[in-house]
Order: sequence, then structure tokens, then C-alpha cells
Amino acid sequence: MIENRFTDFFEPSKELRQFGLYTKKFSLASHDAERPGIFSVSGYPWYALAVLGILILEGIALYLSIEKGVDINAVLGLIIIDFFIAGIGHHLTIKEIKYRENKLVFTDGLEAENINSQIRSRKQIKLVSHLLILAMAMLKCHWFLEVYFRSGGIDAIALIVCLFYILAAFLHIVATGYFIYTSIFYIRRWLQRRKHRTSRGKEFAFDLANPRKHYFKPEIALIPAQSSRQSLYLEADHWVLETHGVFTDLQLDELVGKQHSALQKKALVIEGVRHQMNMI
Repeated sequence: MIENRFTDFFEPSKELRQFGLYTKKFSLASHDAERPGIFSVSGYPWYALAVLGILILEGIALYLSIEKGVDINAVLGLIIIDFFIAGIGHHLTIKEIKYRENKLVFTDGLEAENINSQIRSRKQIKLVSHLLILAMAMLKCHWFLEVYFRSGGIDAIALIVCLFYILAAFLHIVATGYFIYTSIFYIRRWLQRRKHRTSRGKEFAFDLANPRKHYFKPEIALIPAQSSRQSLYLEADHWVLETHGVFTDLQLDELVGKQHSALQKKALVIEGVRHQMNMI
């Protein structure tokens, strides 16, 4: 997991924090409260390698297809459609799914059932995009084999080309969307951090003197704790989760780890995720 570390008083815009939900998160199932993750990024180097693998597989298959007389424009068109479906259409629901999965951490009853229903409907949309990507792979195989039959039938090369198209389709489903959206996220964050520095801390900055405070009354007493600039303490009859800047998944995990019992940890996970959700 690559933790989104926001230092030197830098804080990305709320819109970018929301956009970050498109990136792959490192989920944690801790103390009877699953944490889908909000402010972290996981697996980006592997997704980049997967996309490189797609380009290599598609490139080899395209070369062999052209050698056998397949219409290059038709195959290139399907490859572009693949990237569009996998990188945009397939991934559009990820942000909404992740938002609702995090909301489930502190939601129960009928509202939780409604949220689960919304998640299922959006996953069905993802499934449709998966089928479309596989259909594009099958169509490319069909065009290639149709031409190949005219030149003497099926051989090892024909099977390899079809295998490459199918492998590329599965890599599209798993990696392309996360690679594209995470790349955009990193670029936009770099631009905002650059503007923060060139403005000498005036742009995209949080005020250290005005931290965010989340007040709550758990059913069990907690243990005061601190992680970097984030802290948990008792004030009168309320517990306060006081945070400066973005309250990252790692910082929440560190505060949770300083609680002793499973009930204390679960209570802090629930309120910590609720506090994170207020930041997006």
C-alpha cells in the first residue's frame, strides 16, 4: 500500500480527495468493522505493468493479424474501444461503490440494506462492461480466424493470437481503469502540491490552528492516543478525534492500534471512517 502522505501543511482540494476514491484501496478487515479504505493507494506499479503487458500482447497479436491480412483499421478500432470501455466505462462506478462501502462501516438497519442494494446495482453495471470487453476480444479472434481459415486452417500461431487477445481482455478488466484514474490522480495531486509550494503555502493548505474535530460518545471508554498531527482525547463527556489536514488510512490504523480491547478498536474504526467521510 502507498499511503497518501500530506505533509508541509499541504492539503489537496475536496474535489481531488473525492476523485481519489477511483484509485485502488488497501482494504482492512479489523475488529468486526471492515475498512474499505479512503485515503490510500494500492497496487499502482502492478497496474502499470499490466497495462504494459496489454500493449505488448495487443501489439504482437496486431502484427500477426496484419501479416495474415486482417483489416488493421477494424482491429485498431476494437483496441481503442477496449481501452475506452475498460478505462472509462468500466471504472465510472468505482467511486460510487467505494463511497457506499465506506458508508456501510457506520450504517446499519434499513439504510444499510439500501446501500447494499445500490452497491449491487453498480456492480452489475461493471459486469456488463466486463462482458463487453470479453466480447471485443472474441470479435477480434473471430476476424483473425476467419482470415486464417482462408490461408490453410488453424495452427499454433492462430491459437497464440487468440490467447493474447483473451489475456489482454482480462488484464483490461483488472488493471486499465485503475492505472488511468490513478495516473490522473497523481498528476493532479502533483500540480496542486506544486501550486502549494509556489504560493509559499497559501494555496491548497490547511490551517494548523484550526483542526477538524469530530465529537462522539462511544459506549465504551477509549484510550487517548496520538499519531503524527492527529489525536484522540476526552473533552468533558465527549471523545474528540482532532485532525490536521487529511486524516489518512495509516494514521487511523495507528490510532486504532493503540486501543487495547476489540470493542475499543471497533468503536474508533467506526468513528474514524465517519470522520474521514466528512472530508470528502
